Amino acid sequence: MPPRKRGTLSVDKHPYGVEAHVDADGSGWISVRTTEPSPNSIALEIGEFLYQLRGVLDACVYETACLNSEHRPPPDESKLEFPICDTPQSFENGRRKIRQLTPQQQGLIEAVQPYNAPGLESADIPSRTILIVARHPERLGTQGSPSRTARRGVLGI
Repeated sequence: MPPRKRGTLSVDKHPYGVEAHVDADGSGWISVRTTEPSPNSIALEIGEFLYQLRGVLDACVYETACLNSEHRPPPDESKLEFPICDTPQSFENGRRKIRQLTPQQQGLIEAVQPYNAPGLESADIPSRTILIVARHPERLGTQGSPSRTARRGVLGI
């Protein structure tokens, strides 16, 4: 077997333990715990992953605005952004970020907001923290990331 790269986890070591429970009504839970220390780069990797996902959502809004306006760049491109909101009120406040989209397109974005996820209101995870990290991955310690300067995606944000 070739030597492991430093900071990576080997598949044959089973670095995670998983436990699942399903009730008779179909509801249940899954627990994942680490059995080995996480690599030092995990915060950087998670932050970058979340930032890239965020960039994809912003790019979808940008491209939709281009299609709707038949202009590239679309009008007010610097104001375009996929809103991620934890309450209906914060979505209404952020609707200006997608005002170039049709009401139907805005409705699709509203339908996938975290506040519409079933069971999120009673979740044990701090959903607000996850929303903030998705928008500001540097809070996970990625400020020194080599790609930090290259992060100004399609929308320039």
